[in-house]
Amino acid sequence: MQPRRPPSAQRRPNPVFSDEYRAIREAVVAGRKRLGMSQAKVAAALGKAASHVAMIERGQRRVDALELYAIAELLAPDPMAFLADIADRLTAVRGGAMVAPAPAVVLDEMVDDFHHGEPPGGAGEAAADRSGDQLAPGSTMGGSR
Repeated sequence: MQPRRPPSAQRRPNPVFSDEYRAIREAVVAGRKRLGMSQAKVAAALGKAASHVAMIERGQRRVDALELYAIAELLAPDPMAFLADIADRLTAVRGGAMVAPAPAVVLDEMVDDFHHGEPPGGAGEAAADRSGDQLAPGSTMGGSR
């Protein structure tokens, strides 16, 4: 018989089974069903094994930010609307309390910065922090094209 762990060493519940992750899983299921796609077709479109999406939807697999965005691009004509729906679901789960700025707004700003070639934090801050590591027009990181 194994010794019992002290209360401070008890395992915490797996966050994948939290109400917040359930809200994300439900958004993925709703988006997939709205398009009439099977789990296997979604997985194939993402370049994953057939069981990958099933495991996400059952709560057996976490989804990181990049994968969630790829899923959003696949399941919605406007990925930002899909992510905004998730933000709304999370706000509802949390009882309407917003813990941080709306994720869709923050993500919009990050995407805008990316599309405009600005590093995180804006071009002004990055330029002030990096003196002399600017690339000459037409050059690449490797030095040749």
